[in-house]
Amino acid sequence: MELQSQIPVGIAPFTIIMKGPKAYVTNWGGRVPNPDDITGVTSKSNAVVDPQTGIGSSGTVSVVDLNTRTVVKEIEVGFPSASQIEFDFMRYRSLGKRLMGLRAVPVDGSAMTMATSIRRNWPFAFGILMVVPVLGWILAAVIAPILGIIEAVLVLTDDQGRRYGDRFANTKVIESKD
Repeated sequence: MELQSQIPVGIAPFTIIMKGPKAYVTNWGGRVPNPDDITGVTSKSNAVVDPQTGIGSSGTVSVVDLNTRTVVKEIEVGFPSASQIEFDFMRYRSLGKRLMGLRAVPVDGSAMTMATSIRRNWPFAFGILMVVPVLGWILAAVIAPILGIIEAVLVLTDDQGRRYGDRFANTKVIESKD
């Protein structure tokens, strides 16, 4: 397969999600630096960094119109980490939920908190078992698929599409405009 065209996006593009006539590209190095930004080299490109730590301080998602082959929007999401700032900006939702216009909310209408988000996502924590040699690998290989099947069955059979994490945290997923 030959390269047909290139579309300039941000620094260190990593993942592409295609939805209709748009592509969403995660840029782990963030936006293209301005002349007055402090930068460091990553992926053979200059990326915006924090002047005190030298750690990348920008992370973006480029929204590409596939018909015109141009970037129509750059969404600043912070750097790829699970910092409080990123949780606040993302409003306690994953990049996938943000791009798809979804969000998890407490059933009682209260505000989403980091603690609720952690409770909601605890089933995914079994991946940490992978750091324990042999026994952890075996347990993770057994537990993760079972939990994945349970979560999928619950989403497909629950009248509100609530998985176990939603039930544990008393949340549900809704459509969101922002």
